[in-house]
Amino acid sequence: MASEIVPVIYLARHGETAWSVTGQHTGLTDLPLTKRGERNAARLGERLAGAVFAKVLTSPLQRAARTCELAGFGAVARVDRDLVEWNYGDYEGLRTAEIHAERPDWELFRDGCPNGESPERVGARADRVVSRVRAIKGNVLIFSSGHFLRVFAARWLGLEPVAGKFFMLDTASLSALSYEKDLSHPAIRFWNDAWDGTVEVFDLNRPPESEMRACVDVPRRRSKHDNRGTRTPSCGFAAKCRESNNRGEGAQTDRLIFSYRKVTVFATPRDQVAKRLPRGLSAALSHGL
Repeated sequence: MASEIVPVIYLARHGETAWSVTGQHTGLTDLPLTKRGERNAARLGERLAGAVFAKVLTSPLQRAARTCELAGFGAVARVDRDLVEWNYGDYEGLRTAEIHAERPDWELFRDGCPNGESPERVGARADRVVSRVRAIKGNVLIFSSGHFLRVFAARWLGLEPVAGKFFMLDTASLSALSYEKDLSHPAIRFWNDAWDGTVEVFDLNRPPESEMRACVDVPRRRSKHDNRGTRTPSCGFAAKCRESNNRGEGAQTDRLIFSYRKVTVFATPRDQVAKRLPRGLSAALSHGL
């Protein structure tokens, strides 16, 4: 029997705003994107180029709707008011440190906000979206805000809204939910991919002031190969840290650290870099080492 084809639900968090830079809680305050936020939103479109979606949904807040537009989906997106960000009530515009100064033990995902939404109310909104999305046959793309999408992921997995605290999300990040094997096993496909294509290489044998060997900008994949004939990586790298074992006295240890906004490689000797990287990054790095 052929395996069941399961849909994928892509989650795009909006691009940067002035308050996401300063760390202020931005619920229903309808802020625009910064210039950087607009650039990163456009990069989302590059990463999603060629993808086909049965439905595209967006929050009505302009930071999400504009991200959707710049990514190239504005003409086909449908506004879903359940996708708005958490209503922070009295804590709107405040930083977490300011809230803790008055209420040291406060946690958003456990306590909610006075004169705003409780975790249960946000979870109920997420449940409505989950129900509608699961009725759609095919892949779905959703543009919304960080805290709501974290609760949405928790509810997709059957977890309580408080579990959203474990799912960190950067601005202009791409995540995907799907199923393990069949529709009865919801799962995360990948999470918080906000890598902008930058690869930095550091040689640990050099002194700190001159240890950076190269910084290679890897284009996002529009086609199978870039203009140098180099295969470029697709989205969805998981964060990982690997260390090789020391081999006797004086042997060097190699570390590969993959972050989401950039890929940083620490390696010595440097000729070991290429063989340890995924194919696309290895090919790109060969031009900079």
